[in-house]
Amino acid sequence: MENGESMAAGAARETLEEACAEVNVGQLLSAISLPSVNQVHCFYLAEMNNDYFETTPESIEIKLVEVKDIPWDQIAFKTVEYTLRHYIEHKNNNVIPLLETSIKPRTF
Repeated sequence: MENGESMAAGAARETLEEACAEVNVGQLLSAISLPSVNQVHCFYLAEMNNDYFETTPESIEIKLVEVKDIPWDQIAFKTVEYTLRHYIEHKNNNVIPLLETSIKPRTF
């Protein structure tokens, strides 16, 4: 988020910066704390305003896929995987509950 920016506005801006996609931001879907790196990753449901998207200097590959075609082994961030799995589990319900959790680093 930038100074003076709401979380939803930041999500819309990041989507535009990383995928050139304009979206209408909906409900907050997940807030996942990563205490080991002092971060919180927040994800929203959103609808694209049109079908246009493309790569940018911030994203070298992007594509839209059906749920059945999600490349689980290629997802770079656990927070994205957790959020997608949560969405899939609840997408047919009237309400999708907020996923609020933490991811702690593995201990070896």
